[in-house]
Amino acid sequence: MLRHGLRLGLLWLALNLVTPTLALSEFACLQIVQRFANQFLAPTQIDDARALFANDVVGVIDVAGSLQGREAAAEYLFGPFAGVAEQPDVPNLLGLPVGYNVTALIVEHTTLAATIQLDLYYKTLNQTFPVEIGGWFVLNDQGEISQFDLTFRRWAWAMDTIVPQLVPQMATLVGSQRSNATLTLQQYLGMAICLASQSSCNGTNQQYSSFAACESFVSTLPVGSWDQLGDNNLACRALHVPLLQYNTSNYCAAIGQSGGDFCTTRDYLTTVEHPQFTQSFLAPKFVTPENKNLVGDMSVTNGTTISPLVDLELSLTGMHSWDPTLYATFTFVYFLFLWCCGQMTWAAFRRLSPTFRSVPKSHQRNIVMYSLNIFFTLVALGLELAGARMMSGDYELYHFQCVRMSGVVIVGLYTFELIFRFDMRPPLIAHHFCTIAVISYGACVMEYTQSPAIGSTAIIWLFQATTEQATFVGLLGYRMRWDPRKTSLLLKIAALQTLVVKCASAVGVLVSWGVTERQYHGPVSIGWSVIVWTLSVGLLATQFWGSYVTYMIGVRLDRKLADPSGDDVAPSRAVSRKTDIESEGGNGNAYGGVPTLLERDPAGYRDDTPMSEKSNDIDSSFTRVSPGSVAKKHGSKGSQSPGSSFAERSSSLSWLVTESPEGEAE
Repeated sequence: MLRHGLRLGLLWLALNLVTPTLALSEFACLQIVQRFANQFLAPTQIDDARALFANDVVGVIDVAGSLQGREAAAEYLFGPFAGVAEQPDVPNLLGLPVGYNVTALIVEHTTLAATIQLDLYYKTLNQTFPVEIGGWFVLNDQGEISQFDLTFRRWAWAMDTIVPQLVPQMATLVGSQRSNATLTLQQYLGMAICLASQSSCNGTNQQYSSFAACESFVSTLPVGSWDQLGDNNLACRALHVPLLQYNTSNYCAAIGQSGGDFCTTRDYLTTVEHPQFTQSFLAPKFVTPENKNLVGDMSVTNGTTISPLVDLELSLTGMHSWDPTLYATFTFVYFLFLWCCGQMTWAAFRRLSPTFRSVPKSHQRNIVMYSLNIFFTLVALGLELAGARMMSGDYELYHFQCVRMSGVVIVGLYTFELIFRFDMRPPLIAHHFCTIAVISYGACVMEYTQSPAIGSTAIIWLFQATTEQATFVGLLGYRMRWDPRKTSLLLKIAALQTLVVKCASAVGVLVSWGVTERQYHGPVSIGWSVIVWTLSVGLLATQFWGSYVTYMIGVRLDRKLADPSGDDVAPSRAVSRKTDIESEGGNGNAYGGVPTLLERDPAGYRDDTPMSEKSNDIDSSFTRVSPGSVAKKHGSKGSQSPGSSFAERSSSLSWLVTESPEGEAE
C-alpha cells in the first residue's frame, strides 16, 4: 500500500510539474509580444532576434513581401534598423526605434493580434515620428513565432511626410538640386546601392562589372512606391543594403540587376489569393498535430456554414470554474492523493502504535483525519503566506495562484473529511459546508470580477481554516492516550488560540470588505457581500462551539487526573441533564478509553462501529444481562473502593453495552 501510494504521489507531482508547460498563458503571450517589440530597440542583437522565431517560420510584411525561415524573418525585420543604428548621422529612409507602445492585443489560443506604435528617431532631423505596426502571430508550444502577418499602417503617408524633409540633406551629399526631389532620391539611393555592391559583393556574389556600370543600371530604375518595397525598384534594393552584413549570398542578388528573390515584380492577384501561410489566422481554431486534419483547413466563407468545431474550440477557452462540464483534473487527482495519504497514515499507525490498534475503527478514522488535517492545513497555510503580499497591494499571478491553491487544499480536505468520517454533529457539518461555500463562491467572484481586492479578503478569511494545527495535535494526543497533563494544557491553549485568531480573522474580513469592496453593487458583488456578512457570523458561531468543545475536553482531563476514582459512567441521555461535553468520553478513560454505543467523539463524531468489531476492545467480563440486572449493577457501582483499578472499574460498565440510547434494554 505504501509503495502504491508513493507511486501515485510521484505521478501527481509530475503531472503538476509538466502541466504548466503544455500550454502558453495569455500573460506569456503578452511577454512574447513585448520581446518582439523590445527587439526593435536593439536591432543589432540579431541573434536574440532569431530566437523569437521558429525554424520554419512563415511571414508576410505587407510593404515588402513573403519570408520563410528564421534567418530571413529576423534579418528582414530588424536588419534595416540595425543599419540605421550603425550610421545614425547619415540620412536614411528609416529612423532609429527609440520607444514603443503596445496599444492593442488579443489572445485566442496561440493566435495573437497586436498593434505596436513604434517611435522612430531621425537624428539628422532631430525629430521623432510614430509608426504603427499591426500584426497577427501564431505561436508554437515553445513560445516561438511560427507565423506572422505584419502591416506597416499608413507607411506611404509616413514616408510622404518624412522623406521631403530628408531630401535637402541627401541633395547636399550627392550634389544635386534640392528642387528635384525624385532625381535627388534616385541619385542618393543609387549611390548607396553601388557603394555597398562594390564593397560587399565580390567573387561569385559580384553583381556589376564596375561602379559606373552599377550607376548606369540603377539610373534606369524608378524609386518606387513606398508601399511596394518588395518590387523591382530602387527603394527595395536600398532596403537590402544593411542586410548584406548578414548573408551576402542571399542579399547581393537583391541589389543586383536581377533583384534576386526579393526585388522582383509582384503580381497582385497571386500575392493576395495565394499567401504562403501553412494555416489561417482564424483564432478560434487551435491547430495541433492531433487535430490538424480536422481543423487545419477550417474557414469561414460565403455560401458555407460555420463548422461546429469552431464552437467546440471556443468553448474550451470560455470555460470557468462554475461550469459544471469543466473537468477539473487536479481536483480528482488531489482526492486520490488524499485517499493514498489516508491509507498510508492508517497503515503506519496500525504497524507502529498498539494504542491505535486498540481503539474502534471510528476512532482510528478520527486519528487518521487529525493527522491529515495537521499536514494539509500546514501546506495551505504556507501557500497562503506565500501569497500574502497581495494584502499590501502587490498583485502578481503567482500570489493569486498560491491563494487559490490554498483554497483548493482546504476545500478538498474538508470534502474528503465529510466522506471519510462516519458521523458528524450538525455544528461541525455546518462549519465545513460554510467554509466550502465561502471559498468556492469567493473563487468564482474573483474569476468573474477580476478584482484583486477579493484575493486580499480571501487571505484574511483563509486564516480561519489554516491555523487549527494545535487543536488537531491536541485531539490526536487525546485519542492516542498521550500524557494527560500535557494533552490538557495543549487543548486549552489550542482552544484559546483558535478563538483569538478566528475572531480577528472575522473582524478583518469585514474591515477588508468595508474598505475595498463596499462600493461595488453588481449582482455578483452583492452576493459576495451577503456571503461575507452571513457566513462570517455563522462560521464565527461554529468556532465558538469548537473552541468550547476543545477547552472542555482539557478541563475533563484535569478532573480525571484530580479524581481518578470519580464516576466513569455516562448516564442515559433520557435522564441526563449534563451537557454533551460532560456526557461524552467519561466511559472508562477520559482520553480515549473503552467506547460504548452512546459515545460520541469529542470533536463531534459518533462511534457506529458494530459490536462484533469491538470484541477486542471490550473487557471479557462484559456480558448481556436482563433489565433487572442492569438496575442492580448500576445501583452497586458506588460501592467500588477508591483504589480499584481501571480494569476492575471497567467491568462494572457492562450495563452500558446492553442499554439503548433511550435507557431501555436491547
